[in-house]
Amino acid sequence: MNAALPLHIEYARFSHDWAALWEDGASSEKAARRNMLIARKERLCRTDEADLVAALRQEGFQGESVWDLVNSKNSYPHLHKVLIDHVGRNHLAPTREGLYRALIDARGDDRAFDVLVELWRQGAERSDDGNRWALALAISLIAKGKKQTETLAELDDGSKAAEPIARRIKKRQGKDVPASLDKVTH
Repeated sequence: MNAALPLHIEYARFSHDWAALWEDGASSEKAARRNMLIARKERLCRTDEADLVAALRQEGFQGESVWDLVNSKNSYPHLHKVLIDHVGRNHLAPTREGLYRALIDARGDDRAFDVLVELWRQGAERSDDGNRWALALAISLIAKGKKQTETLAELDDGSKAAEPIARRIKKRQGKDVPASLDKVTH
């Protein structure tokens, strides 16, 4: 990694190089380049997550990445405050997605819901459908009660990224949800 470049610029260059890799034909050189790019992405993400992981460890976290929380069988309410504090920071796309997915554990947490809804309303992740979808998934699964369900209805903009929100609204209204949309976990 070029230390003179800001992390986000270095990640943009990685993304460009990753996309270019798939334009070439298959070869052993391509496989070696792919492995090099994967290692580069891992370094970038570790650097990006360093402050987040340090803050999580101060609260008892034992993992190496926010992604270690995603799909965890254990709940971690003692980490929610740190996750909420970091969710609006200027992290790389993979870290932001990991934060959104890790915050799904905060079901019923009004602060987490409010922070994520505000990000949605500000247009967070408009240029990244995958992350916008992860943000919508977190919002929809954290929501509880009538007031938050009404907020979900306001957020459903009909986009593909908003599918988790639309699905949650339908479930709350007792309407059938297609099985393909209903089998989503964090």
